[in-house]
Amino acid sequence: MSCRSCASGCRCGHGTEAEGRPSLLAIDVVSRILERAVGNVMRRAQAAASGEMTEEEVEEADEKLVLWLTAAFCGRNSVFDTDPDWHPAGLAAHLRGIFPGTMPEDDEAAVEHAVRVFRSDVLAFYRLWQMGAVHADEARQLHEKWTHRFCGAPSDGFQ
Repeated sequence: MSCRSCASGCRCGHGTEAEGRPSLLAIDVVSRILERAVGNVMRRAQAAASGEMTEEEVEEADEKLVLWLTAAFCGRNSVFDTDPDWHPAGLAAHLRGIFPGTMPEDDEAAVEHAVRVFRSDVLAFYRLWQMGAVHADEARQLHEKWTHRFCGAPSDGFQ
């Protein structure tokens, strides 16, 4: 699938869902998934800061999230419609282009690496937000950048 808005070869769905199961090629589906993931990671970081959760509990919950996202983006979650050419091989190749020289050669390991970088970006944002160095609209940009990355849409316009 290719869209008219992005560069040739783009695989994003720009708001389309497959009949029945939500498609991980659809930008709105991936956006909702990552929006929830950002919120969950930030809520857990806040819970740890306030003493409601231990660091170990946060790490355990975040690890489950990383593994769940990795399975989904590798096409191993039957809840979602995926493209066997894109999940994980095409996505991994796309991510290697964004992060040259830093990604594992194994496709699933590359996707997992990117999911871990996503989580690290969210935690870095949270720390900056706590210091008042960033605003809420920048969280939207972070979430949109990663949505585009996981859909295969251009993400160079995001900081």
